[in-house]
Amino acid sequence: MASAMYPKGLINLMKGNCPLDTVAVNAALVDIGTYVYNATHELYGEITGVQGTPRALASKTLGVVGSGVFDAADITFTAVTGTSIGAVILYMDGATKYLLCYAELASQVLLNGCDIIIQWDDLGIFTI
Repeated sequence: MASAMYPKGLINLMKGNCPLDTVAVNAALVDIGTYVYNATHELYGEITGVQGTPRALASKTLGVVGSGVFDAADITFTAVTGTSIGAVILYMDGATKYLLCYAELASQVLLNGCDIIIQWDDLGIFTI
């Protein structure tokens, strides 16, 4: 599975239910042996295989990198334990935790308590 937006997340963005500029957006590391992307998923509670503790994105920007582009600072997950990770999921961390996007890593990473650094593409995290 390649990276993808969650269709219901896009709908929530369009309806204004997920104001990216004002609400916290979290990143969660996911074991792809446990969780498989599903376009029908809408809420963070539907995700299985989360490894470590989700982290809030910092320095979020909208439209700075390019028109319609959402971006944020690279993120570090410290001392991550668990089995392995193969994807990062972004979700809105508000009263309702809407899923936004699923970003598959280039290769699966086995966890051994080390730090995991996610470096977003220079072109941004996603475009809407």
